[in-house]
Amino acid sequence: MRRAALVATLAGCMIMAFAGPSGGIGGPDDRVEHEEIVTLPGAEGGSQPTATSPSSAQRELTPEEKKDVIDRVTLCGTLNAAAIANGSGDRVCVPPESAGPDLAGLVLRAHAELTIKFPGIQTSPPLENPSFVQIPTWFWLPESEWHPLERSVTEGGLSVTVKATPVRVRWSTGDGAEVVCEGPGKPYDYSLTEEQQSSACSHTYTKTSAGQPNETYRVTAAMEWSASYTTSIPGVEGQFEPIVVVGTADVRVGQIQAISGR
Repeated sequence: MRRAALVATLAGCMIMAFAGPSGGIGGPDDRVEHEEIVTLPGAEGGSQPTATSPSSAQRELTPEEKKDVIDRVTLCGTLNAAAIANGSGDRVCVPPESAGPDLAGLVLRAHAELTIKFPGIQTSPPLENPSFVQIPTWFWLPESEWHPLERSVTEGGLSVTVKATPVRVRWSTGDGAEVVCEGPGKPYDYSLTEEQQSSACSHTYTKTSAGQPNETYRVTAAMEWSASYTTSIPGVEGQFEPIVVVGTADVRVGQIQAISGR
């Protein structure tokens, strides 16, 4: 039986062995999706790098100066990534001013101005309907939002570009399990049967969400982005620590029991 038909006919032929606080299985208001928008540290306020003159910006950097820039970007980028992971919106590391072109400051400024919005969790069965034990619940993110983002900054004859690319999603399903998906996941196709499709981004619950907070499992999706930078100075480029943005949704899980008659 197709999943769509199952959802449509459950009320008439099945009994839910699970009830919410009001005695029902819950509606859209009981399964609220939560999104977080992460702006990388330093996008607003904080110290800004000092502009350099075109003449000084155009000069060739020595190998030692290049290494110093890369080292400062790596250190500050690591500290800022940790702040993001901890939920902090503040820029915790600002590169010190230097006598030469402040490439490190420009790179970190571009990194800070790159805003990544969590795209929103999609599931099958849909979030407004309950999932069921022993029936796989599919998870995915909108494919239209799965694409690289860039931010470029030009100042004083220098230019830098920071690029972030989505890589994977780590799904915590709320019952202690974790599913790691290399990519956004695949939407469920209701025109096909269960046997005609499958997804690596799915989880089969073995227990109902009865007794959980709000009678639901809190599903968490951690979307991981790789981040790199390039500059107008040859040899000054590198990688940042991965950027992780997080979204959550409440999934109600019930159990289906067939009616037995005499």
